[in-house]
Amino acid sequence: MGLLSKLLLTAPALIISILAIAQGLIKLAKEIITACLNILVPLFPKTQEFILKLRAWVNIIDEWVEKIKRILLPLIGVKVE
Repeated sequence: MGLLSKLLLTAPALIISILAIAQGLIKLAKEIITACLNILVPLFPKTQEFILKLRAWVNIIDEWVEKIKRILLPLIGVKVE
């Protein structure tokens, strides 16, 4: 088997690994945003709307990454339920 074919066979697994790391960082960002919400809203009530919108965007990005992972997982033989 050539190098190119090995690379093509392992590429989905590598991409999934990178996406999993990115998803972990996204979840960390969401927790930080939640902490900011808990700290800032009592002091500045008008910041709640902005922070909730920011969390909504983070959730959208997280869902997008999860969808990509679900597409790639069957390529490496993992069953997706």
